[in-house]
Amino acid sequence: MVICSKEYPARRAVALWILCLTFTATFSLILPAAFGTEIDSYSSFRHDRFASGGYGGGAVLNANAFFSEYDFSGVGRAGSSPITMITPIHGLAAAHFAPSGQVTFVNRSGNLVTRTVVATDPILDSSVNSTTDLLFVTLDSELGATDEVATYSLTYPTGRSPMSGDLNAIDHAELLVYGKQHAVGRNELDGVEYSALGNKNFSYLAMGASVGVAGIFDYAPSTGFSPDEAKLVSGDSGHPTFLTNNNDLILFGLHLAIGTFDGVQFNFDTFAPFYWPELSARIDDYNNAQGTSYALALTDVTVSVPEPDSLPLFCLGGLLVVLGGYRRRFL
Repeated sequence: MVICSKEYPARRAVALWILCLTFTATFSLILPAAFGTEIDSYSSFRHDRFASGGYGGGAVLNANAFFSEYDFSGVGRAGSSPITMITPIHGLAAAHFAPSGQVTFVNRSGNLVTRTVVATDPILDSSVNSTTDLLFVTLDSELGATDEVATYSLTYPTGRSPMSGDLNAIDHAELLVYGKQHAVGRNELDGVEYSALGNKNFSYLAMGASVGVAGIFDYAPSTGFSPDEAKLVSGDSGHPTFLTNNNDLILFGLHLAIGTFDGVQFNFDTFAPFYWPELSARIDDYNNAQGTSYALALTDVTVSVPEPDSLPLFCLGGLLVVLGGYRRRFL
């Protein structure tokens, strides 16, 4: 295992740029548009999720894609607005690109599965008493085993007590970046200072009425993951970024915004795992009202642990913490 050794001399300056909130001319939300993620040396053969068809029907999964072993079926679309599933009936979306109406998924066999959005609830950052760009989405009925649609656990460490862990353990982790046109690229988790978390992996962003802890990755194909280095563009809002462990996708965040500093584009994802207490509380509320037992899962992406048949599981409210069977992946 080789840890990526990209150098980022401008990172401290970027930290000041963010923390002083002087970014109005160079920072923007990723607003909806007709195009999506830009990938260095893009090739439909290598980067497209579908060989043909898609959410409109006739989907054929692309067996030649570099990420073909991973299951993206839990990324649904309500019109152009994405929803990423975290339980069989709950998903996450971007508040500034909110979904409504019918949601379509392309399942593991390439078939379409539909549900309807019945509720979208903003997630509050209780530490600053303000809304984030995360929406907690509830569907009209659960996605069962026969639907062949994935649900995703969230990354552990979270940076949030009592499940905070050490965020430095995922510094420079490889990310899979999903875009509007269902192409997937790669990038690396970069860093700016966020004093409240005490590490260099995340920044605290504020824009309009929304705030949030965000993971950051730049676009530097000459020192990065060429030909797969990805950056966000208009239209990517709310689509997910994942960490990978073995053949599993672990949800890292949802695309939020882009900014430019010294001619380099920086990409920002709302770091969903930081909000596990709020998400768990919403799931608990739903369970109490409906008599169900859904749980939010956190997957440890930092350590090698015993074989799956001896994995320890324990619950904390609506939070199912999975500590085992996973190893962080670096390039």
